[in-house]
Amino acid sequence: MWWPAIVRAVVAGAAYAVGALRDLYPDEPRFKIGLSVAVGLAVLGAVFWVEYRQTVRPALHVARARGAIMRQLVSSSRGVTMATLRRGINDPRVARLVGVLAQEGLVEVSSGSVRLPTR
Repeated sequence: MWWPAIVRAVVAGAAYAVGALRDLYPDEPRFKIGLSVAVGLAVLGAVFWVEYRQTVRPALHVARARGAIMRQLVSSSRGVTMATLRRGINDPRVARLVGVLAQEGLVEVSSGSVRLPTR
């Protein structure tokens, strides 16, 4: 992924910029502190934004797809075929997520049909 490289470049550029501005304005302490705080907050915001894009958003999408699979299974009296799940949910990860749900014991898969456990 290229986002971490961008964050590293931003951090390096910000550090260089702060150093250069401190050399230009050596006698103004409020300027130095304000500049350091502003750059620090900007870099912190960039890091959090990248982390959100890489970890939180994909997890939310997986949770939505898993929820949609479970809702379809709850609404059907019998099992649902994989083809029906793929058409109804329209997510390329349906087959993989059904496999994960089966490993967790939340669904049963047999001969192309998916259903809730009968326990």
